[in-house]
Amino acid sequence: MKIAARDWLALSHLLDEALSLPSEARAGWLARLGSEHAALKPILAELLTREDLTAPGGFLESLPKILLPDRARD
Repeated sequence: MKIAARDWLALSHLLDEALSLPSEARAGWLARLGSEHAALKPILAELLTREDLTAPGGFLESLPKILLPDRARD
């Protein structure tokens, strides 16, 4: 799977959005994605079919959490 550097941020946001949905709603969500995401649809479709990535307790949930500085204290 090749992904252009300029597409990583969009792919990340779209994947986050898809993974926030119940698994049974993801195919419909993917089908409704606009034409501006046409190049990313096949990649998203592949990622969303991988149980090792999307299952509860899977790879994506095992990544370390990154804590950002609290901007309210600045």
